[in-house]
Amino acid sequence: MRSPVPRCRVRYMQQDDIPQVLDIERESFPTMWPQTVYQRELKNKLARYLVAYEPGDEPAAPETPNGGFGALLRRIFGGRAQTRDRILGVVGLWCLMGEGHIVTIAVRSEVRRQGIGE
Repeated sequence: MRSPVPRCRVRYMQQDDIPQVLDIERESFPTMWPQTVYQRELKNKLARYLVAYEPGDEPAAPETPNGGFGALLRRIFGGRAQTRDRILGVVGLWCLMGEGHIVTIAVRSEVRRQGIGE
């Protein structure tokens, strides 16, 4: 009998998702080297990366449009607040000449066989 599927949604991958996606990639493909350079892939106009995620209990604090003190510190020291969403899986597609090619697909081991990668 299948375990219940977690509360799951799908969206485009964001920069903040990369640490969790790398964890899933390492877990799913431990001998793969080098690891995918997602920062570059997110800028690739031919690539589309989607994540299946379980929404966090609280939304991350919104960024103020014109900055504010927190935004200034993030610009100086780098990064943004990590997403509170729990990434469950990732799929990477390359769209070439009207076709989509799956270049990667992976799901966290503890939620596999629950339909997330289908």
